[in-house]
Amino acid sequence: MNSMKCPHCQTTINVSRSQLGSTSSHEGVWEAWESECPECLKSVIQLQCTKTGGTTSTTSKRSWIVYPRSSSRPPAPNEVDEGIRSLYDEASLIANDSPRAAGALLRRALQQIIHDTAGIRKRDLNTEITELIDSNQLPSYITDILDSVRVVGNFAAHPIKSTSTGSIIDVEIGEVELCFDVIDALFDFYFIQPARIAAQKAAINQKLQDAGKPPLK
Repeated sequence: MNSMKCPHCQTTINVSRSQLGSTSSHEGVWEAWESECPECLKSVIQLQCTKTGGTTSTTSKRSWIVYPRSSSRPPAPNEVDEGIRSLYDEASLIANDSPRAAGALLRRALQQIIHDTAGIRKRDLNTEITELIDSNQLPSYITDILDSVRVVGNFAAHPIKSTSTGSIIDVEIGEVELCFDVIDALFDFYFIQPARIAAQKAAINQKLQDAGKPPLK
């Protein structure tokens, strides 16, 4: 049994899978699996690729839902500006199919966040991230991951070349996930928490007003 969130009804469910078929290629062993959601009774089809190196300790697996077509992550919060939400959600939708394209969208979203919330505009994203980190606006848990994104950040729009072979280094899913994670953290810091605090303050001021007392400033 596998635990998953049904992409149809968004219910967290435990399902058993039935294998539809398998084949092998130079990329690894490909398998197709079907599950049925016990809540909405709709089918979910997953594709899995298993790749093994020289030893079993280097086995890696990638798995993604091919039906229904859905995002690999929850949608961006409503508190976030629409333009940034659109970039984030589109990147989430294509992350498994095209990490490079998703990375480019996330890079644009990250840059827009820095422009709109921190007011930092420099010649490139790398410089903007460095200035944001140095500004001490953010807690250390965000600056740490933000610095990691800065190191691999050029993968999005400017492919990195190997210094030894000159070949372009492919973007890994993990690098894209890192960019998703830092943007999620920035969403929480710049958008969600301020909106929550503003809502709490408004509720308190309403109670104060009802009691004939002056509001909080």
